[in-house]
Formats: sequence, structure tokens, C-alpha cells
Amino acid sequence: LQYLMRHHLDDREKLEEYLTKAEVSASYLQSVITDVLDMSKIESGQLELYRSEMDLAKLIEEVRILLENQTEQKGLCFGIDCRELTEPFVWGDPLRLKQILTNLLGNAVKFTPEGGSIFVSCHRSAGVITIRVRDTGTGIPQNALPHIFEKFYQADSSHATKGNGLGLPLAKKIVEVCGGRIGVQSDLGKGTEFTVILPD
Repeated sequence: LQYLMRHHLDDREKLEEYLTKAEVSASYLQSVITDVLDMSKIESGQLELYRSEMDLAKLIEEVRILLENQTEQKGLCFGIDCRELTEPFVWGDPLRLKQILTNLLGNAVKFTPEGGSIFVSCHRSAGVITIRVRDTGTGIPQNALPHIFEKFYQADSSHATKGNGLGLPLAKKIVEVCGGRIGVQSDLGKGTEFTVILPD
């Protein structure tokens, strides 16, 4: 920043470019710190859940809006269908569920090429809530599927600078702390679907 102020103070375009880069770097660093701290809490059994009644459809829409700039830049079609919930209110920790959805949908946006689609659906049956996140992205190689929930594992090295390798492992840990489970199916070159099952 000192270099920036000395040499580009009068260059507004350059100044805005550097400041944007600084904001992105700071945001990334903050997300890494948060993920590491949350993982540490989970592994030490100290992650607390604060359960309340929440509107699941509204929560998914909030995450969609959070990722709106990225989806619009890539021209992605984003669909949500929660009609099969029958009743939108569910019991759980809204902060942690939002964290799970942000990780899964963020990955879907990252690995779906321009013009692709992302679809989220949820339904209630037999005492559980099932959430599915499906994309038309690059897919995950079959030999990588058993490892995607391992800490710091990144199946696609070309995207290594865009993540910290904690998103999916953290999502899985949080799902398990909530008493649920998570699974994945993927076809290389066609897309991926994550399924989250949580107690109702």
C-alpha cells in the first residue's frame, strides 16, 4: 500500500485496481482463518450449535444472492426448488447450514463453465431433510472422489489458488456434527451432485 500511495496516487484506475486486489486478498485470508478455526473447534469437540426454526428456502436464496456476482459473470443459470418441503421451516443452526450451502454452491460456481447450470432442491420425508446441489460443471475424476473430503486435498490443481482445500472437509464435518451425512456423485465432463441429509 505504501508503494501504491507513492507511485499511483494520481492514477485513479490503478488505485482502484490495487485496492480491489487488496480487498480480495483480505477476504480470502479471513475465510482461511475462519475455516481453520472452525475445523479446530470441530476436531476438539468444541463447535457449538445454536438451533432455531428457520426458513430453508429463504436461506438458500440468501446464499444464491451472495454468489450472484460470480454467477452473473459466468452467465450461469441458477435454479431452486423447495416445493417438496411442504413446509419451509426446519429446525437447525442457520449459521452452520448457511456455511455448508456456501461451500457447496461456491464449489459449483467455481467448477461450472460459462453458460452452465446449478440447481438446488430440497424435500422432507421419513424424518429427514434432503438437500441436493447439482451442477453441469467439469465433474470430479473417479480416482479423486474418495479423497475430496480430506483436508487440503484439491482434485483440480488448476484451481488450487482459488481455494484452501478446507471447504468440503469442513462442510462434511459440520453436517456430521448436525447429525447428518453427505454424499457425492459425479460424471467427468458432465457435472456433480452433492446430497446432504439432515435430521428433521
